[in-house]
Amino acid sequence: MGVHSPVDNHDPDNRKGHIAGLLKGVRLGLLDAKFFKEKVERVDSIGPRAIHGTAVVGFDIYVIGGFDGRTSLSSCFCFNAATKTCREVAPMNARRWGLMVAVLRGSVYVMGGYEHEHREDLRTAERYDCKTNHWFFISSMNRERYKGSAAVLNDKIYVAGGRDGKNYLNSVEVYDPDTDRWTFVTPMLSGRRHFSCVAFHGFLYAIGGRNETSEKLSTEKYDPAEDTWTEIPGMNYYSGYLNAEVIDDIIYVISGYYDNVVACFNDKENRWQQVADMNICRYGISTCVIKDLPKFSDQCHSLGQEVSGAQRQINGGETQKKEGGVT
Repeated sequence: MGVHSPVDNHDPDNRKGHIAGLLKGVRLGLLDAKFFKEKVERVDSIGPRAIHGTAVVGFDIYVIGGFDGRTSLSSCFCFNAATKTCREVAPMNARRWGLMVAVLRGSVYVMGGYEHEHREDLRTAERYDCKTNHWFFISSMNRERYKGSAAVLNDKIYVAGGRDGKNYLNSVEVYDPDTDRWTFVTPMLSGRRHFSCVAFHGFLYAIGGRNETSEKLSTEKYDPAEDTWTEIPGMNYYSGYLNAEVIDDIIYVISGYYDNVVACFNDKENRWQQVADMNICRYGISTCVIKDLPKFSDQCHSLGQEVSGAQRQINGGETQKKEGGVT
């Protein structure tokens, strides 16, 4: 006769965050195959997922939503880069892949995306309170969009481009957290998806992407003071699912379409350069930057040394390797 413990159903959502630690003490190889498939294999872990979002708050990296090959996800995990520990946090209110993510005033925001089960393009948006571990709906965007991009500029969230299921979008809307309102600004010069937005030196850059007429779209930047978009030099390199980040006052672009290419833009010289490739080709990746990580200098070479040792200039579509560079 079995005994049912009252602990079994106590606070299951919070207990899920300890599963990874507990499984280290389980001899999975001795489990019955049927039990493993029904009880263990279906647990939604931090792994495999694509077309997800990432956000950094302090030393915490939040991995949000995405697609696991079967369904869109609402689950979220938090990895602390200082302690190297991972925990599951509260799921979003909606399942989303191809979502846009931004961090503003210590909160994580997610916008839009695609809900696979009902084949629905989303315009809803949510805010995550890291202190209370809760997601709250905020005002929805003015239109549905997925596979667009978001960035924070002048204490507001800009969401640009993407698709609405039928069209490649060039529209751009801005969220003001003080009024909880979305407002359209001047649209981009080209509709695009699979691109990346990044705020840099007071401008908003829209980099890469594709639409129905081109897979080699120009890069453009937005001036919020003038409410205008202008083209800047193209990369002479293309890949879908681009991710852009700013490190050491330089924009880095990381490929995420079965590719491993990394390039950077120097706005002082107004040109693009290719740097050392990633070690692994990846698809549908998401990237982030952590500042002032403890003991980071003890774990890797300085970024400047790595870039200078591998820097290659892209000129006229041909890659020219500098002396001392690597292939």
